[in-house]
Amino acid sequence: MKTLIVGRGNPIVSNDSAGILAVRILKSNLSGNLPKDIEFIESTDGNLSFAEQLVGYNEVYIIDTIRDPRIPHGEIKIIENILDIHSENIPINIHDIDLLTAIHIIKNAIPEEFPKKISLFGINVLEAFSFSEHMDNEIMKSVKKIVKIIEKRLFGEIR
Repeated sequence: MKTLIVGRGNPIVSNDSAGILAVRILKSNLSGNLPKDIEFIESTDGNLSFAEQLVGYNEVYIIDTIRDPRIPHGEIKIIENILDIHSENIPINIHDIDLLTAIHIIKNAIPEEFPKKISLFGINVLEAFSFSEHMDNEIMKSVKKIVKIIEKRLFGEIR
């Protein structure tokens, strides 16, 4: 079973770099002990280009920031399989495609090669758009929690 772990975001936009940082920490923690069936990528791509990168994997873990004013800043929201969610977004043009729509477009085009499960590990960020390479403490704590959650899912109890 081939697994892809993706950190999404923008490394120069403060809190939006959380997904990328989480993947870097995971890779560092697992260096030397990384099974051949697990791959990591950092993505700053738009949603349609990103969805194309998921082809060929059985399972995908996406780590990204989300924006939901109903939950506290820094809270982690896990969606076990975003393929179970159907997007109602009807894009005006190809540049307006949200992540769910992009994933469903690629899945419908090549269903036999698309992952069966895509889990989203979202960190709620109420302020993500200041240019800085430093994220706030609340988001950093959530990055560390997500790293532990994913390590546990991949390998059971961590040493």
